[in-house]
Amino acid sequence: MDRLPPFALHEVIVYLTPETAFRAFPLVCRRFYEETRQEHVYASYLIAVFGLPQDCRIDFQAFTRILVQAFGGNRLNQQKLKLTGFATTGGIDRNNMTYWVGNMFAEYCFKGYCSEENKNNIVCAAVLSDILQQEIPPQLEAAKRAVAQVIRSNSQLRSVAPLILPDDSTEKMTDFEEYIVMSSLFPRLLEVDLGRVNDEQERRAKRRELSGHYSVLKASALKLSDVLQDPSNCYLLEKPINKNHIRTQKTFFWTREVLISRESDFTCPVETFMMFTSMDFLPLESDQFSQFNDLRTDSDLRAFVAASGLEIIHSVFNQNGCSYHEFRRTSTSLQPILWGKFDSREGVKLEASLKQCFVGKYFYVKLICPENRMAEMNDQHQFTNIDVKTAGATGFVETLL
Repeated sequence: MDRLPPFALHEVIVYLTPETAFRAFPLVCRRFYEETRQEHVYASYLIAVFGLPQDCRIDFQAFTRILVQAFGGNRLNQQKLKLTGFATTGGIDRNNMTYWVGNMFAEYCFKGYCSEENKNNIVCAAVLSDILQQEIPPQLEAAKRAVAQVIRSNSQLRSVAPLILPDDSTEKMTDFEEYIVMSSLFPRLLEVDLGRVNDEQERRAKRRELSGHYSVLKASALKLSDVLQDPSNCYLLEKPINKNHIRTQKTFFWTREVLISRESDFTCPVETFMMFTSMDFLPLESDQFSQFNDLRTDSDLRAFVAASGLEIIHSVFNQNGCSYHEFRRTSTSLQPILWGKFDSREGVKLEASLKQCFVGKYFYVKLICPENRMAEMNDQHQFTNIDVKTAGATGFVETLL
């Protein structure tokens, strides 16, 4: 092999495992060591394995860091990915923006997502938050800090919600706290906070200040006018998502663990679902998603797999009331991660550790069908919808050159 031309060596390296290609292979001889340290070699390896854009560049230190986290067994540095939910084919509850799809991917989920339309096979989309151009006005930032401090200083509220109320008052306001601000509860919390101020003049000044902050937050809350309906009437989009900007960014997430929860008193909790990633945004009503419609059962999925060429590499059956199948990574623009199902009432949350690492900028959840509990819960609606508490992924984020 020492006489192989460089291009032939590079072709060999692409087909090796990371352990062999960048630990064992370089030990064979000095030439192999030097070849594996060239940027175009190790960058090409990442591009080939994960489907990264061809123009990506990366230094060897970052490359090594990615390999260790993507293929190694140590996941201590991996965290829940910060995703911004921005699109759905399931409509929106026009009377209550609390159930918007963004809640489904929120860092601290409180309310969840409830579709409005009477349909199955709903696709929900999120994007890696790190990529977005999100500039928070100083006035809004100050309002969030001041109002969060009022909420977090309430001992009674903290006693019933200790896990979702951060201790640091400067930390980003959670969606649970934003829900409190939008509910009728906050004015009462404000009165409790003001009751600690003995001086009447100081109390009035503080009331004016906090009332002003409260007004800023109310004005900034997501409203129906902030959501755009696609011209084809297929799905809804939140205005700040600039897909052209996202396409130019070289920031990606890597994930080896996904989760979905239906923990709540939902009348139509999700029963069967799929998860995907992609580098670029893909239209939610396209054939790329609709080809997976109505895969309700394990037998439905296996029939589809046999006909499509999609390969199942790992399966888990009836684990805490849940089952799932993980798919082998493909070279397609839409990467299927897994198909899952809640097999029984015991199944309320699925946390799947993956055998492979999936990469992308966008994360999708396809809600194939719900479990219908409407009659037993005295829900008088004529048709079902689909409800989800939260969904997301655990992993790490890297920005390439």
